[in-house]
Amino acid sequence: MTSAAIDTMTKRKACGLWLVTLATLMAGCRSAGIAQRRTERIEAYRLLDPQAQSLVDKGQIQDGMDTNAVFVAWGPPTDAFALDAAGGQRLIWNYEKDWSYKRSRLAERGSSRGRPTYVVERQHIRTTYAARSVVFVNGKVVQWQKHKPPILDQPLERSRYSPNAF
Repeated sequence: MTSAAIDTMTKRKACGLWLVTLATLMAGCRSAGIAQRRTERIEAYRLLDPQAQSLVDKGQIQDGMDTNAVFVAWGPPTDAFALDAAGGQRLIWNYEKDWSYKRSRLAERGSSRGRPTYVVERQHIRTTYAARSVVFVNGKVVQWQKHKPPILDQPLERSRYSPNAF
């Protein structure tokens, strides 16, 4: 085997080890948060059946769980509000997640030979979106959903200074 092949194999092993370490750390952070929240609500956690405890320990929820179980599994909601509906009052918890996207637009940048010249301006925009939501009726989960980030498939915007850019 050549030294170049050995170097490539060593780099791949190092990269693989790094990825495994990163995944373990990320899982550890999530489970540490769950363990802390479980301690905060230990009595409510003990009242859960073993199947529900197992789900909560993995950061998962299911219909019929109460607010304490969801709190332990997912943490405190970013936003919570109540709605009066025909079936009674509904409590809605939303969990936001950081998200970013890139946006491009044409902008006029001077002129050449009497004609305007344009450049593509790129922006990196950071925002949040509702990544998960839970609906409770009488303190029990009746609906929950994980949401994908929004898709922003926008064409280049015209510059506000040059309406005839296209």
